[in-house]
Amino acid sequence: MGKKCFVISAIGKNESRTRTYADEKFDLIFKPILEEMGYTIIRSDKISSPSSISREIVENLIESEVVIADVSTDNPNVFYELAIRNAIKKPVIIIKRPNQTLPFDIYDKRAILVSRGDPRIWEAAKKQLKTQVKFAEDSAERASESIVSDYAFDVRSVAPKTDLEKVQSLIKDLHQDVRRLDKKISPEIRYTVHCCGSSKPCCCEYRHCYLTNSNCSIAFFIF
Repeated sequence: MGKKCFVISAIGKNESRTRTYADEKFDLIFKPILEEMGYTIIRSDKISSPSSISREIVENLIESEVVIADVSTDNPNVFYELAIRNAIKKPVIIIKRPNQTLPFDIYDKRAILVSRGDPRIWEAAKKQLKTQVKFAEDSAERASESIVSDYAFDVRSVAPKTDLEKVQSLIKDLHQDVRRLDKKISPEIRYTVHCCGSSKPCCCEYRHCYLTNSNCSIAFFIF
């Protein structure tokens, strides 16, 4: 794919104020500059892979040549992902809002200011972004400095998955998604479960079926 830039930021729901502002920064500041410099720019909601989005985020944090961390909304997920990037000692560019006080651990990082209400700041931000990307390319070690720079973390890439492992991984991701949905569903709602390869309903509820019955490797839910 060539050079990649991964953007970590608060995204919000469709048509929310958070999503609108995130899209404006992505489309009007980040994307034009990074594409001009030969990068493919990615954000988590724009990943189309069927695998776990959390896994895709971590892979992009580790593999991308440059990461832009927009901490302007003080979103905890962004700081968590920024910590992963710092741990592997690869270049990261910080975006913040004017007059924002950054947390102590990153307060001394040179940050690019972006303000929705001031177009002049947007133009300055694009120029600074281009400068910092160029700096990351020329001086990757300095662009990667953080409070963990003096420590070594062992991050290893796993061997490519076999087809069976990919299927098992997808099933695991599906199971996690179902469990998250289950927490949002009223306990009065119950499911009829059919085991894989059987036309008869299981005698157990689907969670027990999925987790403990060796004959129920895949379950289909009939509402």
